This record gives sequence, structure tokens and C-alpha cells, in this order.
Amino acid sequence: MENIKKERHLEFVGEGLRYWDLVRWGDAATVLTENMPEYSSVRTWDPNKNKYLPIYQEEIDKTKGMGEFELKQNPY
Repeated sequence: MENIKKERHLEFVGEGLRYWDLVRWGDAATVLTENMPEYSSVRTWDPNKNKYLPIYQEEIDKTKGMGEFELKQNPY
């Protein structure tokens, strides 16, 4: 698995796919978190807030009244 991760990292560098690989594999919290006190920089990755993209309001509106199929926005 580590070889596959390294290969995908090298193959897709600069294409914006690495982020989604890290999320899918569950490695995003460790790789995308850093603490650099010399620059007063702290970067964290919260799976509740950063894992899902927001749903467009017009898509939510289209499903109103559909019962169990009604879309709901991620609360974070």
C-alpha cells in the first residue's frame, strides 16, 4: 500500500488529486497538519469541516419535500 501511495503522489503531483487520495486513505489529518512556531503558523485538518464539499443551495431546494431523499447541508 505504501508503494501505491508513493507512486500516486509522484504521478499526480500538481494535478490536485493528492488531496482526495489522502482523504480517501484516512491520511489527511496527519499529512495536512503542521505546526511551525518559527513562523507563527498552525495548520490543521478537521475531517468534519474539510472532508466534504458544500452542496449548492439550488440542489438542496430541488429536493425539498422528497422525504428521505431530501438533501441536507453538512452542518460544519
